[in-house]
Amino acid sequence: MNLKYLVKEKMYIEKLSSWLLFPYKTWMINRKIIFIHIPKTAGTSILHAMNVQDRPRLHLPWYIYHEKSRARFERYFKFAFVRNPWDRAFSAYNYLIQGGNKTTDKNYSFWLQKSFPDFDSFVIDGLGAGIARSGLLFAPQANFITDGSGIFKVDFIGKLESITEDIQKLSTHLSIDTKIKKLNHSRRELDYRFAYKKNESIEIISELYAQDVKLFHYFFD
Repeated sequence: MNLKYLVKEKMYIEKLSSWLLFPYKTWMINRKIIFIHIPKTAGTSILHAMNVQDRPRLHLPWYIYHEKSRARFERYFKFAFVRNPWDRAFSAYNYLIQGGNKTTDKNYSFWLQKSFPDFDSFVIDGLGAGIARSGLLFAPQANFITDGSGIFKVDFIGKLESITEDIQKLSTHLSIDTKIKKLNHSRRELDYRFAYKKNESIEIISELYAQDVKLFHYFFD
């Protein structure tokens, strides 16, 4: 039989298998875990620490996994990481300003650069006005891991701010490298607090992400 045909057939079977498993990935099933990858919370670094090459990266809320297989969802160990909402908003903004993922973010990145001269204007005239909230990068983190009543649907919630300690805690459940490397980061060194020049910007983030602030006990400072 033609080798080229066999290779194509193998690739087709693998692709079909992945779609049948969706949203579960093979590595999730093998390890009996579900990682809810909230955008801009060091998810790429965490996957790397687990030695997982996850392509494409999926940013899916808990209920997508639950709807696919309630049995798996209830049986598997589920975890996620969260981040200070003010820091996360600034990180997402910088990521997009630099082009985002260079493909699906391209048009949004171009529009953002043309429309807002700085971060404060983006928060006030973009996020605050409701015209720049589309997409997962600026979705509230609580949406990914809580139900309509604010009940957590995962077994463990780590924080970017304490990622080293939280990864150590996770190591009892996962085969994971406890030395985290920062990957997929934006090229900036500025402390997010210095990016907020106007109190109005601070208040807008506080209001937009009120549930994140409350549930995960975050403060601007």
